[in-house]
Amino acid sequence: MAFYKYVSFDVLKFILEGNIRFTQPGGFNDPFELAMEVFNPYGGNRSTLNLRFDTLSIPREANGYLLTGHHNSDDCNDLFTRELRKNLDEKIGFLCLTKNPFSHLMWSHYADSYRGAVVEFDENHEFFEGAFEITYLEERPKLHIDYFLEQPEISTAELCMKSKEWSYEKEWRLTRSLSDCKPTKNKNGRFPVYTVALPKGLIKNIILGERTELSDAKYVFKHVKNTDIKMQLAVLANWKYEFRIEDVKYDEPFSKMLPPLSPLTAPIFLEEKGEFGRLAKWMCDKHPMNEIIKWRL
Repeated sequence: MAFYKYVSFDVLKFILEGNIRFTQPGGFNDPFELAMEVFNPYGGNRSTLNLRFDTLSIPREANGYLLTGHHNSDDCNDLFTRELRKNLDEKIGFLCLTKNPFSHLMWSHYADSYRGAVVEFDENHEFFEGAFEITYLEERPKLHIDYFLEQPEISTAELCMKSKEWSYEKEWRLTRSLSDCKPTKNKNGRFPVYTVALPKGLIKNIILGERTELSDAKYVFKHVKNTDIKMQLAVLANWKYEFRIEDVKYDEPFSKMLPPLSPLTAPIFLEEKGEFGRLAKWMCDKHPMNEIIKWRL
């Protein structure tokens, strides 16, 4: 199964230009991110650490430093993890992905209320070495501070535990040292933007949302037209709370395929030359479904 990422159209344009952002955890939408409780019986004199992070190791199946939810102590709080997150914000970027391409909530929250897209990636590409699955828990995790004291490097994968409230996201992550990323100016955000170049062949498909503007769909088509990237539309099905997928182009250059043409896709192709462009124009002018399709010309 592939990796997917829900994005706004602005982010999609950035990805089509060949870059993707690795975000500091302080920029995530969940305030509990990496804010586990830490049991520190040693007092404040051992709470400040110079932490080093391992971005490639996968999480271990059992963590002997993870305490039970029933462990209560005055020495157990999240003060240490506030410093931990500050360290991470300065050193580590995260790429958030999902295995769930059909989430109504994620379309709404991360893809600009269905105006954006879902980008499908090849999960077998070497780019995703070190990708790990998020752990979802009923209770806020508690770690003994010895976990941080006794390891030369902290696995970023082992720190990513979230509430079960987020389990519908089926989230996976990839982490990189910010020193290996390219800094980019950020006029509006709280954190500087760090990006990584996307290798060729990583993107498999772009699925545009139900509320995508026609001009945006044309923009995407022009960028993927001569590539092996598939392009699709996710539109409301005529049944249940479901979407149906409408193909715009297949996973080969447009010149090598018999293009799919429907009243919904025809407006995207109006600028094409030759017989196909004329057929698209005829469909936009004459097809009886034109009165009810999403893009009325």
